[in-house]
Amino acid sequence: MISNLQAAKNYLVALEKGGDPETLLTLLSPDLVYVAFSNRLQPAGAQYDLSAFLQNNLRMNEMFVTQRYELRSALASGDAVALETNWSGTLAAPLEALRTGDVIRGSLAVFLEFRGGRIIRQRNYHCFAQT
Repeated sequence: MISNLQAAKNYLVALEKGGDPETLLTLLSPDLVYVAFSNRLQPAGAQYDLSAFLQNNLRMNEMFVTQRYELRSALASGDAVALETNWSGTLAAPLEALRTGDVIRGSLAVFLEFRGGRIIRQRNYHCFAQT
């Protein structure tokens, strides 16, 4: 079995590649709880179960041509992994004052909890740069 830290890194790679549901299901627990705190793309924040997370992932793939996660730092302790990333997404369609092809950038802190090698909880804190 791979370490939780390696599983977290594999998860970021899977999201960058479009988050194929079959791949994500190998990394996520059926009882996943995903929390995104208030941010530019989700002003009210959001909380999803696994099914809603997969639907949101499809929506993100429609919104962005590409997404990148540049890992800045990572810390693993037991069943918890904390990731600090630089995130960027290239828009597939206009958003607010931005045009198709513009890039949104930000910092993202991701806190993951694992059980049996799969992610059971995820909390995201976004800080988007002004574009």
